[in-house]
Amino acid sequence: MEPINLAPLLKAVLQLSKGQIAEEETANIGFSIRRAKEILKTLDQIRLAKKVGDKYELTDHGNILCSWIRDEKWFLIEEYLNESYQPYSRLKDVVKKWYEIGHEEGIPENELRTFEKKLVEEGQFKETLLKNAVRINFLRDWGERLGGVMENKLSNPIRLYLLSQQKHSQNEYTLLKTPYLRLAGRGLGEKYHLPIPWFREHACEFLRITRDSFDLMITTLLSERPTCIRLFRAPETTIAVKGPGIRRIVYRNEDIVEAELSPLYGLKVNNDIYYYVHLEVNML
Repeated sequence: MEPINLAPLLKAVLQLSKGQIAEEETANIGFSIRRAKEILKTLDQIRLAKKVGDKYELTDHGNILCSWIRDEKWFLIEEYLNESYQPYSRLKDVVKKWYEIGHEEGIPENELRTFEKKLVEEGQFKETLLKNAVRINFLRDWGERLGGVMENKLSNPIRLYLLSQQKHSQNEYTLLKTPYLRLAGRGLGEKYHLPIPWFREHACEFLRITRDSFDLMITTLLSERPTCIRLFRAPETTIAVKGPGIRRIVYRNEDIVEAELSPLYGLKVNNDIYYYVHLEVNML
């Protein structure tokens, strides 16, 4: 079973919540007959839908997942897919094992297949499931949109990482000191202030936190210890970094809407947008 893009899969669940759908009734799903068959078959295999006669309908699991979609509980959907779809759980297991052998940074995207093969040779997995780049890209798409597998969009190559099981509060902004010094030590913070997008992507990877958590740490630091941090406004075009977009999905009016956010976004504070930061690390 090859992966299906996440948005069409969830759209089909919403359509099935309105009643049974036959494979030929593709107008109800909005795809070609071939594509609709693939989607319905995938839903059947992950126990979200079942075939009754010549039509498909949602299972109990499908109805529950449909309510999660409407409530935008993406983390619960991610947990279900991780349990029910082995190639996706394999992607997460490979990233996890990368950390278990001592790596501090995430696994480079071009190392995924090679590292999985090594794990198979060592007997940790029975077979390879990350068979080709197309499948991996589909699975990465699932992980990124649902928050199960994060990516540093501004590393070269892109590195994948999992969120830490250890929860960090917004008051633990002293944790930002290490990734800041790592970047500053490469010359980014000595002559120039650190670009916030660059700092955000690398700090999130190092601490294995979400981008929202990073932004909360910065704004909390600004509020509680303003002498330790300076923010600077600048046009976004002056930031000399580029990267692919951050993919998101949202539920809107009984539909799944796909959105892409530039990794170059700055930090909004009191209606002002800042693009550079300087930390007084000796005062943290």
